[in-house]
Amino acid sequence: MGNKTATVISWLLSPLLVPTYAFVMLLYSGPQFLMLSWEIKRFILIAGFFSTGLLPLATIGFTALNKKLGRYAGTPADTPVLLLLTSVYYYIGYFLLNRLQMFAIFKLYLLASVLGIVVVLLISLRWNISRHMAAIGTLPGLLIAWSFRSGTNPAILLAVLLLLCGLLGSARLALGKNTLPEVIAGFTLGFSFLYLVVFFA
Repeated sequence: MGNKTATVISWLLSPLLVPTYAFVMLLYSGPQFLMLSWEIKRFILIAGFFSTGLLPLATIGFTALNKKLGRYAGTPADTPVLLLLTSVYYYIGYFLLNRLQMFAIFKLYLLASVLGIVVVLLISLRWNISRHMAAIGTLPGLLIAWSFRSGTNPAILLAVLLLLCGLLGSARLALGKNTLPEVIAGFTLGFSFLYLVVFFA
């Protein structure tokens, strides 16, 4: 895999976008959500993207700007502070979606992600666990747990998700961002947190 292809894959499957993909997956794959009005779907998607995508991206941009101005010496996208703030942003998303008294699956996803981010943060202090793989690992974990709870059999969608996970893992290895153990550990952590929280909650 070439560096350009690997970079595009890493961007398209960035942790900033994966939660929005998860919400879209739930809204348009589960029969219990197909009858929702567009207004409710739009609110869920906007609240999710705002808290899990836009706010972390704005923080990265602000940190990068301060680095250029000489006010910050760290790495903008990989600072523990960013991970800590991201967990706060996810909780903001939970708070926004808490206005909907139904469809707890979306709130469960955010709460499980908060726990996962905190664990990734603690591990990252000593080891370069793959954040990309931890994020994308939440998708098959969420899908499998939700399929057990809802009685559906999304085999084709699961196969597509696992293929995407493999592509992203290969991209991170090709770019030299992570080693194979870091990729496997990231995926396992993300998958496990979402599966256990959604299945047993």
